[in-house]
Amino acid sequence: MILPLVFLVMIGFFIAMFGLGAPESSFITVTSYIPFFTPMVMFLRVGMLNISPIEPILGIAILLIGILLLALFGARVYRGGVLMYGQSNSFKDIKKAIDITKK
Repeated sequence: MILPLVFLVMIGFFIAMFGLGAPESSFITVTSYIPFFTPMVMFLRVGMLNISPIEPILGIAILLIGILLLALFGARVYRGGVLMYGQSNSFKDIKKAIDITKK
């Protein structure tokens, strides 16, 4: 289940490599605010462009909000998943673990 996360990191890296040629493009600007890509793409923009100080702060704030939301979601899945020992790790089981926490 780690492979999708590795793909996200690789996609962020490739977007940053694309941004070396055109750091002012709107695609790079938009992806610098997407939480999974912010650490790589925003550093590219800060290093290569003259951007206002509020842009990196906004990117970090969005990243922190994303981390908080994913942590809350993970806590709900974990809380229900602890009761479902011995089963496989599928998306159906994740949905079932979330349903258990609603009861």
